[in-house]
Amino acid sequence: MSDKSSSSELKDRATLIVDMLESNGKNKVNAQIINSIFKHENWTQYDEAIILLGNTIRVSNVSNVSPLILTLIRKYKSLDKEEVEKQRRLATVGINYLFNFRKLSKKLMKS
Repeated sequence: MSDKSSSSELKDRATLIVDMLESNGKNKVNAQIINSIFKHENWTQYDEAIILLGNTIRVSNVSNVSPLILTLIRKYKSLDKEEVEKQRRLATVGINYLFNFRKLSKKLMKS
């Protein structure tokens, strides 16, 4: 990863952390982060975008990120053909999504 993209990714991660701390865990995905994910025409090919997506998944936005998750699933149908690092990044997105989807489902069942 180049220095410029590394510093951009670190800045976006810091923005996410500050947002989480200031909102007491009720994360509202910052427009800057969304712009970083979509700054490339085919965002699904860029590790930085996949990492940011994985880091932005929260109970409060599960339904908003569902189309993005489905896009990744369609793009990487044969996950076993990808490099291990790419598999790990995609698995992290999937785990974060399922974890937060489960939390949301439990919350809705209690209501």
